[in-house]
Amino acid sequence: MSHNEMSGAVLGSLLQARDVTVRLPPPAPRALDGLPARAGTFTGRAEDLAALGRILDPGEGPRACVVTGLPGVGKTELALQAAEQAHRRGWCSGGVLFLDLHGYHDRALRAADALDSLLRALGVPADQIPPEPADRTRLYATLLATQARAGHPVLVVLDNAGSAEQVRPLLPADGHTPVLITSRHRLSDLDARLHELDVLPTAAGAELLDRILRTRHQPDDRAKADPAAATRIATLCGGLPLAIQIAGALLADNRTRPAHTLAADLAEGPIDELTREGQGVRRAFDLSYRHLSPDQRRVFRLLTAHPGPDLSTDLAQPLLATTPRHTRRALESLARAHLLEPGSTYGRWRMHDLIRDYATEHGQSCAAADDREAAIDRLLEHLHTKASAAAGLLSTARMDQTVFPGRPEAADWIEAERDNLVACTELAADSGRHPRAMFLSAAVSYCLLKSSHPWSCYRATQAGLISAKEIGDLEIQAVLHSRAGDALRRTGRLTAAAIAQVCSFGAYGELGLRGGQAHALDELGVLSTRNRQFDQAIHLHTSAIKLFQDLGDTTHEALAWCHLGTVQHQQRRCDQAIATYEHALELSRTTANHQVEDQISTAIGECLLMSGHPAKALEIYQHTAGQLAGQNTRDEHFLSQGNLAHALAAAGKPKQAIAIHEQCVAHWTNSGDRERERIARFAHGVALYQDDRWAEAVTALRELAGQAESAGDRLRQAGAWQAIGDSQSALARHEDALAAYVTSADLHQSRGDHYFHAVVLAKQAHELDHLDRPAESLTAATTALTLFQRHGAPRDQRLAHRLAGIALQELARFPEARTHFEQEITLCRNENNRYAEAWAQGRLAFTLHSLNLPEEAGQARDTAVALFTELGHPNHAQSTLDLLGAPDA
Repeated sequence: MSHNEMSGAVLGSLLQARDVTVRLPPPAPRALDGLPARAGTFTGRAEDLAALGRILDPGEGPRACVVTGLPGVGKTELALQAAEQAHRRGWCSGGVLFLDLHGYHDRALRAADALDSLLRALGVPADQIPPEPADRTRLYATLLATQARAGHPVLVVLDNAGSAEQVRPLLPADGHTPVLITSRHRLSDLDARLHELDVLPTAAGAELLDRILRTRHQPDDRAKADPAAATRIATLCGGLPLAIQIAGALLADNRTRPAHTLAADLAEGPIDELTREGQGVRRAFDLSYRHLSPDQRRVFRLLTAHPGPDLSTDLAQPLLATTPRHTRRALESLARAHLLEPGSTYGRWRMHDLIRDYATEHGQSCAAADDREAAIDRLLEHLHTKASAAAGLLSTARMDQTVFPGRPEAADWIEAERDNLVACTELAADSGRHPRAMFLSAAVSYCLLKSSHPWSCYRATQAGLISAKEIGDLEIQAVLHSRAGDALRRTGRLTAAAIAQVCSFGAYGELGLRGGQAHALDELGVLSTRNRQFDQAIHLHTSAIKLFQDLGDTTHEALAWCHLGTVQHQQRRCDQAIATYEHALELSRTTANHQVEDQISTAIGECLLMSGHPAKALEIYQHTAGQLAGQNTRDEHFLSQGNLAHALAAAGKPKQAIAIHEQCVAHWTNSGDRERERIARFAHGVALYQDDRWAEAVTALRELAGQAESAGDRLRQAGAWQAIGDSQSALARHEDALAAYVTSADLHQSRGDHYFHAVVLAKQAHELDHLDRPAESLTAATTALTLFQRHGAPRDQRLAHRLAGIALQELARFPEARTHFEQEITLCRNENNRYAEAWAQGRLAFTLHSLNLPEEAGQARDTAVALFTELGHPNHAQSTLDLLGAPDA
C-alpha cells in the first residue's frame, strides 16, 4: 500500500470515513512467485487433489480447508499441487501466498511475525506495517478482501500449523479468499473443511519409488525390474511418502545396489535405516513427540506395551491405569495429533507401523519410569477376566455373568479382540509370565474355537502349551492338546489333529481323568468319520458313550450319540441315523442345554434332507431358528441360517435360499473361518443351480473349486466339480459336464468316498449317453452299480440299473437290458415309487418289443399307461401309447 486518502474521525479501533481510497501494489504476476517447487514424482493422490479442487472452486466449495495427517504423509506437497491447480484454473489470479508456520519447531512463528511476512509479500512496505497484531490483522484482511472484490483473489497457503490459535489471526474474513492449511493436528475448531490425508496404497508407493529412481538417474529401472522388492519397500515404509522418498534417495546414492538389499535392511529396523544426511523419519516424528505434554508422551509410550494390531479404549484403560473418561480423552488427544488413528469402529484405535516402532523405542527407553511391566500385567489380567467371562457364557455352564449382558455381546467382544487375544497370550508366554499365559490360553482358545476362529485358537493353544510344559501342569496340557486338535480338524489338518487328540488322551490317562479321555475318544471318532474309517469311528464313539454313561455326563453323552448318528448318516443309513439322533436329542433335553439341542436338531435336518424329506427338515430348521432367536451368537445365527437356506432350496424355494446364502458367505469370509466359508459358497452355488441360474452357478463353483484346492479341501473340491457338472449338463454342454464329473469322481475316489464316487460315475453315464457313447456309459453305470450295492441305498441301485439298461438298449444288447429294467422295477416296487415304476415299465416294454415279445411288451406297456393315468399324468400315458402303439394296434 503506497497511499491512503480519507476524511472523517478515527474513534479507537473503529475507522469512520466518508471517502477511502486504497491504492494496492501492482497485481502479482500469474506465476507462482514465492511458492516452493513442486515434486515431479507426485503420484497416487488423484482423488485427494480432486477433493481439494472442489473445496477451492469459487463456485462450489467453502474455500477454506485444513489438510491434516500424520508426519511425512505428504500434506505440504498436496497443498502445493492443489495451489498450482487452482492458479492454472484461474481461481487465484491475484497469486499465491505461501507461509511455513513451523508449528512444530522451537522457532514456530508467532501470529504477529506471520502477519508481518504476509503483509510484506502483499507489497506493504516495512515502514507501513502496523506495530500492533490486531492492526496487522485488519490491514491483511482488508488487502485480501480488496483483491477478491477486484476479481483477483489470492490463495493463502499456511503450511505446518501447530495449533488453531497460531492460524486463526491469519484467516481471511471476506468469505471469498481461498485458504489451504496443513497441520499434523486436525484443528477441528477452525471454520474450515477437514481433509484427512492417508498413506499411499502399496501400489502407489511402489510407483513413487520407481519415479524417484527414474528422476535421479536415466535409466534406472530397479523398481520395475524387481517389483516384489519395490512392493516390499513400500510396505515397510508404511506407505508414508517421506519414508519412500528417503528409501529412493538411499537407492539413488548407489546405482549398483539391488532394491532387495534395501528391503532386507528395512525389515531389520526401518526407523534407523530411513535416515539420510540429517533428514529422516525419526526427525519428523521427533517434532510431533516434543509437541506433546509429559502425560501425553507417557500415554503414547505405554500404548505400545499392547502387542496387538489395534487397540480398544477398553484395553487401553488397564494399560494407563486411569478412568474410562480420562483414557478416552487421552487417546483422542493423540488422534488429533495423528500419532494415533481411529480404527474401523468407534472406540478402536491403531498406530501407523513406523509410528509404532518409534513409540516402542521411547517406551523401552522409559520402561522403568512408566512402570511398563506393571502395565502389561494389568492388561493381561483384564483380558483373562473378560475371556473367562465370555467362555463361561459361550459354554452355558455359567449364565450369571456380569461382565457381558449375554452370549451375543460376549461373542461380539471376542470377534473384535480376536487378534489381540492371541497376541497377548503369546506375549505372556514369550515374556515368561507362564501361569498367566497358561490360564489365559485356556480361556482364549475356548472362546476362539466357539467363535469359529480355529487358526487363531490353535495359535493360542501353542502359546499356552509352552507355559504349561514349563510349569509342568499336565491337566492344562491335556486341555490345550484337545483344543488344538479341535482347531486343527476345522482347518482340515486331520493327521495333526489326531496326534493332538492322542496327546490329550495320554495326558488325561496319566491324571486318571476319564472324562477327558472320553472327550478325546469322541473327537478321534469324529476324525475317523472325516477319513471315512467308519468301523473305527463307531468303536471310538461307542467307547466314549460308555465312559460318559459311567461318569453320569449326560451332555457329552448326547453329543457322542450325535456323532455316532453322523457315522450312520455318512453310511447312508438314514433311518438308523435319525433314530440315533432322536435318542441324542432326548438325552440333551434332560440337560436343558439348548446349544447341544440345536446341534442335534441340525444333524436330524441334514439327514432328512439326504433321505428326501425337505419339508420336514425345513420345519425343524425354522423351529430351531425361532426358538434360539436372540440367544445365538453371530456365528450360531449364520450356521442356523445356512441350514435353513439349504432346506428352503431343497423345498423348492431357491431364491430365498440364495439371499440367505449370500449373507452367510459374507459373514464367514469376514470371520476368517475358511472351512465354513467354503461350505457356504458350495451351498450358494447349488442354490443358483436350483434356481436355473446355471451359468452363474458355474462361475461361483469354479471359484470355490480353486479355493478348496488351495486349502487341500478335497471334499469341497469334489463337491464343487460335481455341482459344476450338473450346471454344465443343464446348459447342454455335455462335454464340459463330463470333464467336470471325471474330475469330481477322481477326487472322491482319492478320498476313499465310495458312495459319492458311485454317484458321480452315474452322472458320467448319463452324459455319455447324451454324447452317444453307450459303451463308455455302460462301463460307468455298471461300476456305479457295483459300488452302490456295497455302499448305497436301493434307490441308488435303481438309478444305476436304469442307466445300464439304457446303454445296453443303445448297444442292442436287449436281453441284458431287460434284466436291468426288471431289477429297476423290483426296486421301485420295494420303495413304493409308482411314478418311477411307470417309466421303468415303459423302458421294459420297448426292450421286450425289440426282443419280438409282443405279449410281454404289451403287458409292460399297459402297466405303464395305467400307472401314469392313475397318477394323473395322461400326457405321459399318451406318449407311451404313441411310442409302442395302442393295445388293439
